[in-house]
Amino acid sequence: MDLIDTVYSVSLRDYSSDLRPADRVRIETRYAAELERAFGSPDNVAAALDTMESLQSSPPDILSPGDLQLVQHWAKASAAARQAALRDVGDAEGCYFDVERVPF
Repeated sequence: MDLIDTVYSVSLRDYSSDLRPADRVRIETRYAAELERAFGSPDNVAAALDTMESLQSSPPDILSPGDLQLVQHWAKASAAARQAALRDVGDAEGCYFDVERVPF
């Protein structure tokens, strides 16, 4: 049995109640794969997520140019991930993805 080392999780929220569990997992996996493609690795996604979470509590006027670049990159990557993940889903209005660090 292989052990999966997970540093973050993706959860689809507010989706249609008729979505099969296997389809939900496929969609979440596709979303994660697209984030990893955009950031280079699962560890890089987790590091970006950590930084994004810390930036949420920072006043916008003290963000560095690198912080602003990360915010823009995260926005583009999550939009692309959403589009890739939901490409085969008919009515995806209102659903969203939670990306969270997995505590060790």
